[in-house]
Amino acid sequence: MLAMLGNFEGYKPKLPGSRIEGDAGITEMEDRLYGMSHARLGSRMAQTWLLPDDVCAAILWHHDYAALADGTAGVSPAGQRNIAVTLAAQYVYCLNKMGLHDAEWKRGATFALAQLGLAQTELDVMGKKLMEELDAG
Repeated sequence: MLAMLGNFEGYKPKLPGSRIEGDAGITEMEDRLYGMSHARLGSRMAQTWLLPDDVCAAILWHHDYAALADGTAGVSPAGQRNIAVTLAAQYVYCLNKMGLHDAEWKRGATFALAQLGLAQTELDVMGKKLMEELDAG
């Protein structure tokens, strides 16, 4: 998103916990407004930095949960788990620290929970316990 800020005038990033109008995800909204998404830009940047293809693919597809789940994204199982962990961490933080239900979680919860082998209630309990431990220092 930082690269989008520096290259697209008027870019207003949607941060975790932000509301997105309608059913479109953040990358669809960015494509519509700017003709580019942070996922595509980030993937291109990763390619120019010669990062592994799997890392570039994970960056490109990290918001397309259907393509990740059915395998058409071509992201390795490890890459998929990394995406799932990141999404779950964002959800836990938004819920426990901001009191918000993250819109991205609504779109990707089924994918993330399947990748992590968790039920929603298990993640909620684990997340609350983790946040309490982190707060305790």
